Amino acid sequence: MDTQKLEFVNLVFNTVIEDIRFYKNQQWKITNYGLIVYAAIYSAYRSLELNNVMSTNYTRYCLFTIFAILLTLLTMGLASWLLCETNSSIKLARMRLEKCKDKYKENFGDYYNDLFIPQSFKKKSELANWFMIMFYSVLLLGAVIVITLICSKTS
Repeated sequence: MDTQKLEFVNLVFNTVIEDIRFYKNQQWKITNYGLIVYAAIYSAYRSLELNNVMSTNYTRYCLFTIFAILLTLLTMGLASWLLCETNSSIKLARMRLEKCKDKYKENFGDYYNDLFIPQSFKKKSELANWFMIMFYSVLLLGAVIVITLICSKTS
């Protein structure tokens, strides 16, 4: 086995794996920041409500409420779009990994078969779909909770 080819394959493999790790980390960050923005929107809205900024004028109250709801929906939409983009990047990286596997499989024989286990690869791909559902569900649930809290007049 040629050492240069082996180093090249390891470099490509490690680069693609690091790309996937980076994008998975980004998905967690996007979801977490989305929830933090939801909390900030509700906190700002509630602070304005408690300081009687909105109680003096019904039009102002309606405008602040609509603005808070739109900001919540915008956050959900933006976070969902970013999650979709990172998921597309992960799928692309997995395709590159599969191409790398197919291209160098003949050259490296058993070494490469040990490096790539198709069954676990498929299971990880299916697991990724469940994580995406979880991320979207958390963002949707957070938006619904914030909008419900905003719409229920507590003062």
